[in-house]
Amino acid sequence: AYFRTDQFAKCIEIMEPIVAANEFLNTNRIELLAFAYAQSGRVDRAVELMLDLVERTPEKQRAWKSLSGFYQMNEELGPAAGSLATAGELDSLGMSEASYLARIYAMLGLPDEGAATMQAALDEEEEAPAYKDLMLLARLHVQARNFDAAIAAFQRAATAGEDGEPFLNLGQLYLHWERYEEAIDMLENSIQFFGEEVPAEVYYLLAIAAINNDSMDVARNALLQIEEDEQYGTRAANLKNFLAN
Repeated sequence: AYFRTDQFAKCIEIMEPIVAANEFLNTNRIELLAFAYAQSGRVDRAVELMLDLVERTPEKQRAWKSLSGFYQMNEELGPAAGSLATAGELDSLGMSEASYLARIYAMLGLPDEGAATMQAALDEEEEAPAYKDLMLLARLHVQARNFDAAIAAFQRAATAGEDGEPFLNLGQLYLHWERYEEAIDMLENSIQFFGEEVPAEVYYLLAIAAINNDSMDVARNALLQIEEDEQYGTRAANLKNFLAN
């Protein structure tokens, strides 16, 4: 009751002797005290309590998840990832937990592990993959330089038809590889899916791809769309001068 009414000091005062005297290792009581510590700013104490719990009950997935959460609160990403990964070894993670773990891996410079985590979670899903999960998977593959896998994930995300972002990302990849015709196709698809709110970046990249493909009319039409844009207007003007010369 004290915990639910944000009276964490009183909650701790009551729970500390109960947990200390608990011979049967009641996980719920230990977690309640740990969360009270965390909410009162004593995250280190919460971590200590949960470390003791997982040492004594390493088979409990929920304890590892709670430990990971406290590490996250303490901005200790490495231990947070390790604890959540251990929870995933005990039983499959939910999609939200898997995506969070994947993002931690990406921040730690381990996009391959992040992509593997996402793929494992997607394989467990009975329903069709969500757009946002496929986009995360694709971007992790890009970071890991697994480009074939990235293209496949972007293409799957594109079938959701939510916006033009997957086609924009595909266009960027093809432009980087100097595959200009494919880049043009993807960027024009992106424009169709974005509808009335096409990012100026799409037109700018389309113009660059078209110039390199000697498709000057396509380039001019793209530049016309962004000549008044605050961010890309100057660059568009420079490209128009290049075309004029």
